[in-house]
Amino acid sequence: MRCSILLCVFAAIASAQVDANRIIDGQPAKVGQFPWQVLITVETPDGPKSCGGTLLSNRWVLTAAHCTKKNFHSYNIWLGKIAQSETEEGSQIVVVRRLIVHPDYDGDHTNDISLLESLTDINFTDNIKPIPRLPQKGSVLPADTTITVSGWGRTEDDGPGSFYLNYVELTTISNNKCWPNIGIVNDSVFCAVGHPSQATCQGDSGGPAVTYEGNVATLVGIVSFGPVKCRNEVSAFVRVEYFLDFIHEHTDRR
Repeated sequence: MRCSILLCVFAAIASAQVDANRIIDGQPAKVGQFPWQVLITVETPDGPKSCGGTLLSNRWVLTAAHCTKKNFHSYNIWLGKIAQSETEEGSQIVVVRRLIVHPDYDGDHTNDISLLESLTDINFTDNIKPIPRLPQKGSVLPADTTITVSGWGRTEDDGPGSFYLNYVELTTISNNKCWPNIGIVNDSVFCAVGHPSQATCQGDSGGPAVTYEGNVATLVGIVSFGPVKCRNEVSAFVRVEYFLDFIHEHTDRR
């Protein structure tokens, strides 16, 4: 059975456990290492939950559509955070003004991308900055590319979400190698594997996957889904290049 990487509990708000995924065999992030990383908290019928996201500008955040389902409400955006605590020096919290889910999102894995607009301008600091680059239109993310993924998801298949932000390096694989593992192959998705056990897991949903040219990061993916068990398994991502028109149409980011 396959499933979406669901939301993890925001530790400072709720203690109930859910089916959520986190970085497997990753490393703890340093303050300011991923200044574009966003923590999105939301009230749902089952209680408070959270997802990752990527800061695009002083108004816009990119995340996965399954983090923004219709019966969810009361979204908050947390920035400049390493720990999932309500108070952290230098962090900011803003309320979501507007939510834009991809019009062709199927409620599962297809077109799994959403935009959140902040009610107020976000103040940039050394620890809060938008992602430096988006991919160029028509650019290809080949197999055997190293990507860096960050999030607060599980560190073990059956464990809780992480209290601290973690990151891991994965290697992309071709869709031909991917489909036997996840059963979905199309141009809007790419997959990656660990070395050998690293993976995304529940709770990392919506978070960024980036490549680096020198020290400059390019957002190439959004954590989307994977097998129920995470360790030694394939991680699947929304391919950001495929959705540049959607991003450009609704935001001020180019």
